[in-house]
Amino acid sequence: MHLNELLKLCLLALQSRCPTCRVDINADILELQTPYKKGWTVSELLEFLAYTSPDLLQAPAHLVLNAQEESIYLVDRSEITPAMWIYDNQEFLPDSQVKDNLAQMPEMSER
Repeated sequence: MHLNELLKLCLLALQSRCPTCRVDINADILELQTPYKKGWTVSELLEFLAYTSPDLLQAPAHLVLNAQEESIYLVDRSEITPAMWIYDNQEFLPDSQVKDNLAQMPEMSER
């Protein structure tokens, strides 16, 4: 599957196709300051980006889901290095750990 759309739509498509998937972020490509780079659910990542970088959700993106690769690229930042890597839920932190990570972030816990 290949989808060229806004990042928000790519993430929503991923959530629809793979509700148990987790996402690791490439903070350098995304230009984000966060110590939490691994194990995001799509809904958590959407909430985080909507709060910290809403303009990023409107960036052109390329979602790749196939046997060789599961990634999202931000077209205007890098077509070679993924901005996000997608994995099966089995490989990452339990939901409670990711939620604890979010709660520890000052700007997210104030909401």
